[in-house]
Amino acid sequence: MFLESCDRSDLTGYRKTKTEVHYKFEKENPGAIQPVVGDVLFAEMEVKFEDSVLFSNYGNPQRILLVEEPKFAGDLNEGLLMMHRGDIANFALWADTLVNNGIEMPLSYKQGTGQRMHYRIALHEIVSQKDLQNEQNQMMAQLEYARQNERNFIAKYVEDKKIEQDSCENGMYILFKKQGEGKSLENGETITFDFMMRTLDEVLINTNVENIARENGIYNPEIIYEKAQCVVGADDVLPALNYAFPKMKHGDEVKLIVPSKLAYKDFGWQGIPPYTPLIFELTVD
Repeated sequence: MFLESCDRSDLTGYRKTKTEVHYKFEKENPGAIQPVVGDVLFAEMEVKFEDSVLFSNYGNPQRILLVEEPKFAGDLNEGLLMMHRGDIANFALWADTLVNNGIEMPLSYKQGTGQRMHYRIALHEIVSQKDLQNEQNQMMAQLEYARQNERNFIAKYVEDKKIEQDSCENGMYILFKKQGEGKSLENGETITFDFMMRTLDEVLINTNVENIARENGIYNPEIIYEKAQCVVGADDVLPALNYAFPKMKHGDEVKLIVPSKLAYKDFGWQGIPPYTPLIFELTVD
């Protein structure tokens, strides 16, 4: 009922459905598969209110839209259900209709003036519910494998590096590369330090030292590379560091082999998967 084409729109090149979804296809692949409710669309989308761009991910296609059962006449989901994989389509929806159904508008919205919200969508792929479930099952299996084998990964690293020192009671290794001559670090003390954070296979993930970041291909021009600073024992410091710092002195250089329970645990961080053991190299001023 929603998708039946009625007549031409007042917008040039557009048609409209009985429910006042105005649409225009720049590219249409009628023989390709169409989304169904529950699918996720891997797409590029630009959203405009009248002539003002509110959002765009063009040039960076993403899983950006979940197809749902249309909740009201004139819902964008009606348009999504019209599309095919490979289509590029434009949809224009009445702003008043959206507001009446609980969708917020920009400050420039004026009720009763015929304003529209415009969507331009390039649909690259359709990810089905089955695909999503398979991905989730695979991810859960990978996480369980990582959880069960983390100790083995650390043990192999220690063996490969011929580390003869025993671990601490929490499973972490503290290896002193250079003994400093300063006083011991104390809880509550503000310290500055340089750091490198690596995976067990020696891939650099993060550092505060610009030349090291450049050499390892992870330099980010939006980051200010400067001395790291923290308060020893503070709640926002990783447990591994809060455990190691009181055992160190100013001027120490150490290497820490850190189980995930003392780092990013079962939730991960910025691309670091859950249950990932890490290497920290620290030089405390």
